[in-house]
Order: sequence, then C-alpha cells, then structure tokens
Amino acid sequence: MNLCPADASVAQALIMMEERGANMVVIQDAREHNVGVLTDRDIKKCARLGRDPATCPVTDIMSAPIFSLPAQSHVFEAWQFMMPIVDFARIYALQHQIVETNTLERLHQLHQLNILSRQNHLEITQAFSYLMRIRLQCQAEDIESGQRIPDNYVSPHGLTSIEQRLLKEIFTQIKHFQTKLSYTFTGQAGDV
Repeated sequence: MNLCPADASVAQALIMMEERGANMVVIQDAREHNVGVLTDRDIKKCARLGRDPATCPVTDIMSAPIFSLPAQSHVFEAWQFMMPIVDFARIYALQHQIVETNTLERLHQLHQLNILSRQNHLEITQAFSYLMRIRLQCQAEDIESGQRIPDNYVSPHGLTSIEQRLLKEIFTQIKHFQTKLSYTFTGQAGDV
C-alpha cells in the first residue's frame, strides 16, 4: 500500500506517487490511521482551485472518509450498499407524497420537484444503477457457471481496480446522502 503522511503537501504526495508508479496514495495521520486517499482526480481539483501544490496540505483536497473492506473479505453483499439509496428515495418520496414504488422513478420525481438538484440526481442514480449492474452481472455469472445459486454477493477481488475505485467513490456519495437524510429529518448530521 502506498502511504503518505497527513502533513505532506500535494507536491510531496505527487512525487511519492510518481516514484512508486502509483495513481493514488493513502493518507495516514500521526497515529497511523488511514484518513483519506489522494488520487489524480484530487490533484486536478487542487489545480482547479488555484492552490499551490507545494503549500497545499494533502488533507485539504484528499477524498475522505475511506471506505474499505478487511483484507480477509472475499465478498460483500451488494444489496446492503444499495439499501441506503432505496431508503433515501423512499423516505423523501413519503415526505413529498410521491406514489412511485421504483427507486429510480422516485429519484426522478424528487428531481422533478426540485428536491434533488440535477447534480445530486445524476450522482445518486448513477451510483444506484452501477451497484445494480454489478449485482446483476455477478448473478448472471453464477447462472452461467452453474456452480452457485445466484445471490447478492460480489467478490471485490473479481473487480478491476477502476471498478474498485468507483465503488469507493459510490460509498462516499452514499455517506453524503445518509448525512443529508439525517440532517433533514433529525436536524443532526450523522448516519441514518
């Protein structure tokens, strides 16, 4: 794993990435806790914001929090990661008297009513659709192989590095929507 101290600058992290031929580094605090990741996308964000990479701390632009599976994990249940999106759509649909029962239709209606911005609508529907696609793809592979009864389990090791990074980004977005939901209905930021 490519580690970078939390007190490093973006320029220092970029040098580490280039030296190691890595496209990302894990940011680690003084207690050796992984607190975020810095990717090419984050470095581009630094440039877009007009920040000087030599003086900009990695903690200012890193992607955080980190969502990860233990190394011994062989599978994760795709449906458990889809449920927060389903719940988000269901709760807001109830609040706004939307009668649709399909999650994507509920999200569309929430966007039409300006409850969800265009950006949030795109992000949450793409996240949900991607998770559904991975789930169905794994089920189809189970059926084709004839070795297992199709289920909701996905092996992260069977995903490409790009798919794994996309999943991590989706988990970050899910956390954002859970916080929004919690704040809207309880007045406190936190998990639903």
